[in-house]
Amino acid sequence: MSDSSIGGSFVSHFETLILKLRPDSARDSFATSRNRLQRISIPCIQHRPSRHQVLAPHVLGENPLGVERLYDRLYDVGRATYQTIVPLPAVSGIDIAMWDLAGKLHGVPTSTLLGGRRRESVRPYATGHYFKPISDLDEQYDRIREEAQGNADAFGAVKLKVGLELLGYGFEEDVELVRRVREAVSSKTTVMVDANYAYDRRDARRVGREL
Repeated sequence: MSDSSIGGSFVSHFETLILKLRPDSARDSFATSRNRLQRISIPCIQHRPSRHQVLAPHVLGENPLGVERLYDRLYDVGRATYQTIVPLPAVSGIDIAMWDLAGKLHGVPTSTLLGGRRRESVRPYATGHYFKPISDLDEQYDRIREEAQGNADAFGAVKLKVGLELLGYGFEEDVELVRRVREAVSSKTTVMVDANYAYDRRDARRVGREL
């Protein structure tokens, strides 16, 4: 992906971790976990071990039903490496796969192990609509509006990124962006915003009142 804004900085690409847990019996369990890589580089550790080498010893040979205990252990490993070797989204991927495996071993949906199903369906929404490092504000607005229109037709709900301060603008331009998208999509479309820590408390309140 080309540079996109998240949390007050531009991100050049995403990394996706696909993992598989294989128990002594039962079916394999898969999970995916996405971790963003910022353009700001992490200090290189020579001969740095892979995530598999770091995480596997804490999982192999363990009872796969001890999900919460294993998660706590892996979480501590992630914190100990300051997320340079083991970013926490990698830990969450293993956690998801372990819950999936636990459901298979018990012969029940994973939701049953978590207290039971609370709804029969989940309404999806489209997120994204990131800012690009372009200086023309109207071009920025038009690009995001067109993307949101297409996603609104497909999903009926969209979440926009706000925080144009990253490009030298203020919260007023964020409000204008939301207004243009709101006018472009159906009145039945749910429009949400995500600032990713772009505001201080004062501006967050002001934007909330404006929206």
